[in-house]
Amino acid sequence: MIHTFNLAYHINKNIFDKIFNYLRKNGNTYRKHPNHYYYTNNAWNSIGISEVLLCSDIRGYTFELLIGPKILEENNEVILFRECDLGILKERFSNFIEEINHNIAPFSIPLDIDRYKVRRLDYTLDFNCDEPETIVKIFSRGMVPYGFKADRRYLGTSFKLYGDKCNYLIYDKGYDLQKNYGVYDISSRIRIEVQIFRNGLRKLAKEYLIEETTISNLWNLDICRSVLKKAVNKIVGGKPFTTFRNLAKEIDRSSLPLSYKKKAKYLAQIMNDEQLSLGQLRKLTVDYSSLDELRQSLEEIKKWYNEKGKRFTKKKQLYYTNIAENLAFIYAKSYIEEIGFSPIVLPASSDWEYLDSIVDMIDKAY
Repeated sequence: MIHTFNLAYHINKNIFDKIFNYLRKNGNTYRKHPNHYYYTNNAWNSIGISEVLLCSDIRGYTFELLIGPKILEENNEVILFRECDLGILKERFSNFIEEINHNIAPFSIPLDIDRYKVRRLDYTLDFNCDEPETIVKIFSRGMVPYGFKADRRYLGTSFKLYGDKCNYLIYDKGYDLQKNYGVYDISSRIRIEVQIFRNGLRKLAKEYLIEETTISNLWNLDICRSVLKKAVNKIVGGKPFTTFRNLAKEIDRSSLPLSYKKKAKYLAQIMNDEQLSLGQLRKLTVDYSSLDELRQSLEEIKKWYNEKGKRFTKKKQLYYTNIAENLAFIYAKSYIEEIGFSPIVLPASSDWEYLDSIVDMIDKAY
């Protein structure tokens, strides 16, 4: 349900100095940001307090904590916070703050976790699957929602989209555990994570009529499920996936008019080439209004090819120019979705013939 969250509490200069001196005695305290006083200490990482931070800027002094589920079970890199864990979280949090108060001054900072404002919250879901790399690849072939940075960070085992209000992360958790923590996980699992920042939390609070962005108010399974489903739907939609061969058959046997079928099959064929994502195709075919913008899109594709170590030949440039001129992207995408499938076809490397809607998987997981 939740992986990591950031809490903040405003303090005065006297308390700031006392906590700073205490942190210096308990490990490496260093300035995290060069432009203002933002000190961090990770001495308690093993017990789930990933960072203890002190910030001093024009808004005043702030005491912050970055908290993960290891606060429930020390050194466990796999678990997530569940809805039933709120009580024990509050107890462990209170004990930790009480230790700090004991070393600086009694009652300096509150023990009640709901006196702190949430500045970041990661709604998260893990689910098991046989081919985590296929799930990651499907997301890498999806849309880039408006408001997110178009430079997709696809590394084979992870896919990330960065926005001002939140980030979307989809990655092979088993690979992550093995690479970053030396933990071998026998289950193949995918993690879907939506990291929501301060402005995104304000928007979320308004949507769900939440008065204060406290951890208790945001500790809600229905909100978590809704956030994850919306994120997935924005990237890959809510339809099931199949192979190009099966999708072509479904298009042929559908009741779509012949001209619609041709448009739909053209898009399916392009997706089967496993070159561009839906987001790149939208930009190439829809999000331009002049030849200059088309050239700019082609330059971005050329850069993308170079980053992958591939040559962007004149033949390739002609191929993408033809797509820009001939693909009715919005219509073709809607025609395929109308017959009940995603335009993202399963990659040739997959053994799957069919994959349920990932939005439906989230519902089943909860």
